[in-house]
Amino acid sequence: LAAGVAYVSGYPGSPATGVFEALARHAATSTLALDWAPNEKVALEMAAGASLAGRRSLVVLKSVGLNIALDPLATLSYVGCHAGLVLLVGDDPGGSSSQNEQDSRWLARLAEAPLVEPTDAASAAPLMTQAFAWSEALGLPIIVRLTRSLANATAPQGEPLWQLPPGRRRFLRHENRWIVYPPNVVRRHHILHHHLRQYQTALEASPYDLGGEHAASPRGVIAAGGAYARLRASGCSLQGADLLGLASAWPLPERRLSAWLAPVQRLLVLEEGGPFIEEQMRALAQRQGLRLEILGRATRALPEEGELRDEDIALALQALMAE
Repeated sequence: LAAGVAYVSGYPGSPATGVFEALARHAATSTLALDWAPNEKVALEMAAGASLAGRRSLVVLKSVGLNIALDPLATLSYVGCHAGLVLLVGDDPGGSSSQNEQDSRWLARLAEAPLVEPTDAASAAPLMTQAFAWSEALGLPIIVRLTRSLANATAPQGEPLWQLPPGRRRFLRHENRWIVYPPNVVRRHHILHHHLRQYQTALEASPYDLGGEHAASPRGVIAAGGAYARLRASGCSLQGADLLGLASAWPLPERRLSAWLAPVQRLLVLEEGGPFIEEQMRALAQRQGLRLEILGRATRALPEEGELRDEDIALALQALMAE
């Protein structure tokens, strides 16, 4: 609402449904329009149409629903958007209300759609507003990923949310601008990569990634998205290790991370889902020539399945500090 969203579409599915329902309570007293769609593909296409018409739009769906929406998303990344377009995707580590533990971050990377994750409940609303600002500035759809534990978390409202100025509210007429067909596929892909590099540069100064400019300890912990809140709530001692809360899941702010990692010799990656950040960190360390041991789900310092538990985090921190 602070971002000036004008249209919301979605398909029911926990843990994302509550966002749609909360917005629906405001629809009767505002100009906000909402539609449950017959499926997630249609939901994304409806929101994309509203974005092209100059209305900031939000799509609300769960992890397995992103599979259904992947067909238009893979091309929409090339087309881009006009007014801000954000997908709120609810992942369900532990399978509490899903048939699998799908990690949507891999699909975001496949579709080349930027993805961010709030590190706690307090940062979720400001990050959503920021996602709309990034989307509109760069002409890219942005994915905001929530996990079940974060969707169920609460936090007191702090400072009043910053408000985006009014949206564009018009259709941008330009011949062949909003279609992708064989003669312009490579050019649109090139433009997408240019915009992704611009976005990645913007992430280098993102206030949603929480940590010092440089680590001070040879032991480091990166807690991605909701794993940061889980670590804080667990009460586990970091035992002198430096902590970085990472909201920027893909692409990564690589220059900032490389500088932070310079003194680190052993790194633990905490994340909900598969070893998505862990594998990116391993690749980044190799490219930067960093001699760095990385622990996480891929190395089984953390269980490969299920939600993060306090005992999992405690054991992983013990492994990090072991000689």
